[in-house]
Amino acid sequence: PGSGKTTTAIEWAARSIASGVAPNRILMVAYNASAGKAIKERIEKRVGEAARSAWVGTLHGMCWRMWREAHPGDPRGSVERVMGTDTCEVTAYGLLAPILRAEGIFDLNPKDVITLSERVREACVRVDPRQVSDELVTDLKDRLPNEQAARIYGRAITLYEKAKIDRGLLDFTDMLVMAHRGLIDDLPWASKLPNRWSHVLVDEAQDANRIQVEIVTALTPGCLLWVGDFRQSIYGFRGARPDLLRSRIEAGATVLPMRYNYRSDVKIVAASNRFAVGHDWHVGGDSVAHDGATSSDRAAVAAGTCRVEEEITHAVKIDGASPDRFAVLTRTNAELAVSEAKLALADVPYRSSSGSAGAWGTRDGKAILAYLRTASGTATVDEIVSIANRPVRKLSRVA
Repeated sequence: PGSGKTTTAIEWAARSIASGVAPNRILMVAYNASAGKAIKERIEKRVGEAARSAWVGTLHGMCWRMWREAHPGDPRGSVERVMGTDTCEVTAYGLLAPILRAEGIFDLNPKDVITLSERVREACVRVDPRQVSDELVTDLKDRLPNEQAARIYGRAITLYEKAKIDRGLLDFTDMLVMAHRGLIDDLPWASKLPNRWSHVLVDEAQDANRIQVEIVTALTPGCLLWVGDFRQSIYGFRGARPDLLRSRIEAGATVLPMRYNYRSDVKIVAASNRFAVGHDWHVGGDSVAHDGATSSDRAAVAAGTCRVEEEITHAVKIDGASPDRFAVLTRTNAELAVSEAKLALADVPYRSSSGSAGAWGTRDGKAILAYLRTASGTATVDEIVSIANRPVRKLSRVA
């Protein structure tokens, strides 16, 4: 963080245009819509109106746009048919839940089925809605406890895929799947796409999954630039595959390390380097604090990966760094509780903010403490009242 990756991406686009590359031949892929909008605004500010014809946006949006241009009469080209958008009246959960009930499948969470369906398709496994294929079961066996579970989930996934087709609906992963099949299978509508852009850049490349990497590679016969940091890959639970980029490095791709950190001071950078040493994504050597970095900036790290709390303790106790210079980010309250416990045992001052309180200050945390104190006879009246008559929470049932 703080090495100027996004600034470098914008400068790359500006210099490409200045050197004679037509703006409409430049594609810049951002991780989300807000990031794409910010990048586009900064390029236009840097270059002027000439940059307006450059395509900057998410890969999902780009793939859907390409598919719509090639299929102008298909009703799925309407945003009202894309589940997950504000204008679509159907949600993926609302579509699948009644189908599972009708099929007598009561022990599966529809959200889990939808997530597995996305991961399978993003791994480029072809899901046939008509049957549970061997390829699908093989992929699911690597994600689930046994083959029986794989076949049960496989059946649910095929029901979900068939329901989308029958209703003429899409989800966001379908946007990638349609473009991927067009490019990989060399379908007529996609045959001209690889020549559409001569310069392609992918920002936050460490969070790209397999299908995204394959789409971008198939689209780019010319200059392809991946901008990212293996140390910042935190979306493995969403299918991110930073190892795919590492394989390109091993195959001889040119690497341009960005070692200067313009955001954090020497102590913060030193702690980050110690955390990164020894990991297979430690690429390009240690970071170096730039002279312009200020001590008022903070380092944010992801908890639950390796030695985060230990490195913060080292930085505070040994290096003399101030505790308020660090931020530990967790995905769940359970991970937050672990981080809190480790820092407390190390006598490192910290301030927790999950909503307005720590893990035990959340609604779930308070309910668990109230239940335990009630069972031990130490609860207050307010705590007893807070968990009484709450059958939905299944903490107690009072007639």
